Amino acid sequence: MIYLDHLASTPVAERVVEAMQTSLVANYANPHAAHGPAWQAHDEIALAAGRVAALIGADVGEITFTSGASEANNYAIKGVAFAGRGRGSHLIISAVEHACVLATARWLERQGFDITIVQPDANGIIHAAAVASAIRTETILVSVQLANNEVGSIQPIAEIAKHCRQNAVPMHCDAAQAIGKIPVDVTSLGIDLLSISGHKFYGPKGIGALWIASDCPIRPEPLIHGGGQQGGRRSGTVPTFLCSGLGVAADMATQWLTDDQDVPTIRASSFLAVLQESHVGFVENAADVARIPGCLSLRFPGACAQDVLDRLEGLVAASTGAACSAGNAEPSHVLRAMGLSDTEAAETVRFGFGRSTTENEAEAAAKAIVEAVQTARRRAA
Repeated sequence: MIYLDHLASTPVAERVVEAMQTSLVANYANPHAAHGPAWQAHDEIALAAGRVAALIGADVGEITFTSGASEANNYAIKGVAFAGRGRGSHLIISAVEHACVLATARWLERQGFDITIVQPDANGIIHAAAVASAIRTETILVSVQLANNEVGSIQPIAEIAKHCRQNAVPMHCDAAQAIGKIPVDVTSLGIDLLSISGHKFYGPKGIGALWIASDCPIRPEPLIHGGGQQGGRRSGTVPTFLCSGLGVAADMATQWLTDDQDVPTIRASSFLAVLQESHVGFVENAADVARIPGCLSLRFPGACAQDVLDRLEGLVAASTGAACSAGNAEPSHVLRAMGLSDTEAAETVRFGFGRSTTENEAEAAAKAIVEAVQTARRRAA
């Protein structure tokens, strides 16, 4: 099967696997204990934190390891909300955030917080002016993702952050889809909190991180209490081998971002060329803005996306932008926010190309998709 779902999860890199295997055998001691083997594990975690910090231009002491971006997003949003209650209860998020951010905001709303949801334009972009107009004196957090997980649109975070700083409002950014794909520097962005997910850039699942600026206007309250590990920010024994894997993935990403060749973008271009030559007929979502490398959100009018993917089973792995209207699931909230109808959302497929995707795979996948789309259209006619 040709794997074109790298936005959902990437393969674990060989170097990452080797590092975790070594760590599991050599550094099994509790890194929070006070003896030689524990200090060795502690040093390995410190090395990993340093690598993650280097990837985003942060200080090592500002990194808190989490179980992934979902926890990091919850920690940032709930943590700041509870810590900032004395100042206000208003939070701003965008309509195109990952489900874990939107669900967190809805949960806070049930706890009495006031949530403003800012809508995007037709390309999925959240404009800084829209965020600025939503900020109030009682606003205690703005959360906008760096890159969208469905259509890949890159948000104007630095511009949004300027308005936040002018109002002393902390800004959180979910960067799960951007890390390892585009350069990310927290100082240049001007933000206060940033979430990371290991399995989105060739690291393991079950590990991520939250960067909290040392001068964050409102420092988040911990969500997990216990032994006070990680400076009290997140209690619980830190998994040495997972941290090691994340650190190696971060180190590899730092090197990749200096490469001259952007493999995912090149493969996506070859894929599109085959589709265009076939005259299969498609619409590229968010075509007019900068997107993360290797992300394509394509709508095939007249073909249900789930039908297309069902016909690709065993050949190509990809994701729907939304469930078919005949299904039980709701259409993609991202595509709806961008102005697509339920029918249009149900015709959308997301393709994610990775660093290991070959030219032959990209072209073969496109040919298989052309056939699947044509068959789906005949069935729907």
